[in-house]
Amino acid sequence: MKKIIFYISLSFCAQLNAQELSLTKALELANNPEYKQAELDVLKQEINLKIQKNKRLPLIYGDANVQRNLIVPVTPVPAIAFNPNAEPGEITPLKFATDWSAKAGLQLSLDLFNSQNQLNIKQAENLSKKSELAKQKSGADFRNLIVDLYAQAYLAQQQYEVSLINEVNFKETLQIILKRNEAGRVSDLEKNTALQKAYELELTVNEAELILKNKFIQLANYIDISTFDFISTSIEDILQYNFSTSDFDIEELNLEIDSNEIESQNNKLLSLPKLTLNAFYGGQFYDNQLKITNSENWFGNSYVNVTLRIPITENFEKILKAKQFAYDKEMNQIKLASLMKEKQNSELQKTNDLLILKQKLVSYKKIISLAEKNTEIVKDQVDSGTVLISEYNKELENLFSQNQKLWQASYDLLSSSMK
Repeated sequence: MKKIIFYISLSFCAQLNAQELSLTKALELANNPEYKQAELDVLKQEINLKIQKNKRLPLIYGDANVQRNLIVPVTPVPAIAFNPNAEPGEITPLKFATDWSAKAGLQLSLDLFNSQNQLNIKQAENLSKKSELAKQKSGADFRNLIVDLYAQAYLAQQQYEVSLINEVNFKETLQIILKRNEAGRVSDLEKNTALQKAYELELTVNEAELILKNKFIQLANYIDISTFDFISTSIEDILQYNFSTSDFDIEELNLEIDSNEIESQNNKLLSLPKLTLNAFYGGQFYDNQLKITNSENWFGNSYVNVTLRIPITENFEKILKAKQFAYDKEMNQIKLASLMKEKQNSELQKTNDLLILKQKLVSYKKIISLAEKNTEIVKDQVDSGTVLISEYNKELENLFSQNQKLWQASYDLLSSSMK
């Protein structure tokens, strides 16, 4: 049969210079906003990892303040320290501050020992791996979505073409029957049966065209199809594409188990002390008037110290959190074992499904070939007046039904291949 090339009149693709849309081109043009979001999340996690690594470097910052002593503190001291003639026990009040004071300089802080730093880096690395995996999964899911929508559009296109061919062929026979009816060689019953079938075929064409338009609209959500009107890659060619997919669910669970392990280690190290080196280099200002620019009232100040922070109350929750993290890890390990078993059985089922579907395709193609021959034979017999139109109707219905089975089996085979 001659293949009918059609043109779809959609409001957004009414172009004169239309062209074919291959699957490769569709995948190239497809716009995936979720993938772009995943890419941004990967960049975000990479920055977070750099931040955690930079925390191992010394923290240096400027430190400055100005203070107004509203009440200058007084400290009582023995008067004899300043007056040898003072009475025993005599006290002299002394002011050890001025109305104004200030401080300015550079402050340095460096963790000499902090068990959390390395674990924070590991957790950041884990989050980075999760975001990268999410990006890969988003890309694979979107690729499968485009392939699926493209295949649906192709099958809808096939349905439209077969429907249109059946209608055109039947109209040829209908004209012969109408002429014979006018000549009195065919009954009105035969004519009405033929007209009824013609209306049914016309309705089938209209429905097939509507389905095809809707499939193009679904593709338009992700691809600018304004310059395309024909799906060129067949299901057989689509099946030649590489649909190898990673076990993203298993990889996600493995990363989650790693995260549980990091949290558990972090909890164990909470009881360890934290040793920090602190240093200051600058000056201090003292005067009863706020004349900061007066260098005579500035005095150098610098120090280095080491602080030790020993956790005490944090240890109270340590045992409970350890159990919590252990339960989380055990639950994820159970999920992982169950998922791996399901994957194994699913692969076996997929192999069986692909085998039977491939056999179906071979059988349906043979059946359709025979149905097409029978349809042509019966059409010639109807045209010659040796067979009633009802027989031709049966053959057309059978041919269309067998094509539908082929289309469904083709789609099922493609869907199974992408799992």
